[in-house]
Amino acid sequence: MQIASDQDRVPRAQRPRKEEGRETAREGESHQANRKNRTKKKKKKQKKKKMMTMMTMMITNKKKKTKRNRNKKKKKKKKK
Repeated sequence: MQIASDQDRVPRAQRPRKEEGRETAREGESHQANRKNRTKKKKKKQKKKKMMTMMTMMITNKKKKTKRNRNKKKKKKKKK
């Protein structure tokens, strides 16, 4: 591989575009695809957030079990 000198270098804007390789999207198609992907990502993120909030709600709404001392003597009820 040969290293190009500063004189041989061409600014990026003036370089010819690569035509071979992947096909370029038709006018407006790439924009639509990007938009679609963006909305997909957004929806996925919202769904995940909703699930997380549901989980936290379930955890907070759970009835906490009270710890009881099993060794403690039970109080006898007074007979009236």
